[in-house]
Amino acid sequence: MKKFSEFYIIATIFLVISCTNNKNNNISNDENLQKNKILVADTVSTSKAKSINSEYEVIGGWLKLKTDQQEIIKILGTPENKDDETYLGSTGSYAQTWEYLSLGIELVMESDTSGGNKTVRSITIKSPCKLTTSQGIGIGSNGKVVKERYFKLINSSDSDSNFIFIGTIYGGTIINLKNNIVKSIFIGAAAD
Repeated sequence: MKKFSEFYIIATIFLVISCTNNKNNNISNDENLQKNKILVADTVSTSKAKSINSEYEVIGGWLKLKTDQQEIIKILGTPENKDDETYLGSTGSYAQTWEYLSLGIELVMESDTSGGNKTVRSITIKSPCKLTTSQGIGIGSNGKVVKERYFKLINSSDSDSNFIFIGTIYGGTIINLKNNIVKSIFIGAAAD
């Protein structure tokens, strides 16, 4: 029975990889860009917040802290802008901002060494980004819906009418509101 289970798992993984590779080989870069711009529906229902750890929020179902640079480039392509690497004395790592202006996504990428393989340190989305959080919140969402979806996770001592903190400035999600509408979403540590 154990060998059958192992075979089933290996066969399933092979099938998923094979289908993914075939799909990726059949889509041009322009089609990938369009695919990434597809609007992820922002529902307005008042469902209870799903159980999530505020430090591990996910954007668009895949983009999260610690995502490897190869996956970022595979899905989003080459960044439109990259700044120079900066040494971060507080962590002993190197950071570099990657901007996808046409997608409304800014990533701070981090590596242990200068020029090393990078992972996502922080994520900021703003207009025209159409991706949403694990709770279905995106740019243009109503502040009331944000509060309903994240009600159990909101740090009310740091939040006000312009910012909703899920977690803390040392790690979590910060939702920026203007006139009670989401203008940007930041995931990561805003302070070291």
